[in-house]
Amino acid sequence: MSAVHFRQNLHFLSPDRQSTIFIGGIVESATILDKDNTIKKVGKDYFEFGYDYSILHTKPVVVLDATFSLKPARHENIARQIQDNLAWRNDKQPQLSDVPSCGSVFKKIENLGAGRLI
Repeated sequence: MSAVHFRQNLHFLSPDRQSTIFIGGIVESATILDKDNTIKKVGKDYFEFGYDYSILHTKPVVVLDATFSLKPARHENIARQIQDNLAWRNDKQPQLSDVPSCGSVFKKIENLGAGRLI
């Protein structure tokens, strides 16, 4: 089994690009391995998701699997959305081959991303 580590600040734009979807909003439950080597099923409240925080920052827990609340869609629509997202990203962001990046290193200020502030 592979371990999954997720935090509230793991996010992406909604398909309509009008809002941000945070992992804390779509996690339903997870199976964890705790420090006592016990496997437990926990609900999303266990993680105490907040901006740039989850219980995974402070507890020695491994997430073995997770269940997410997602909306079904036709394969063709998902493939088109992926292509649209990639095209949007390519248009809005410099290509890593041209401008290497370590990703976002700034915290949000009053829920505004640094890119919007700059």
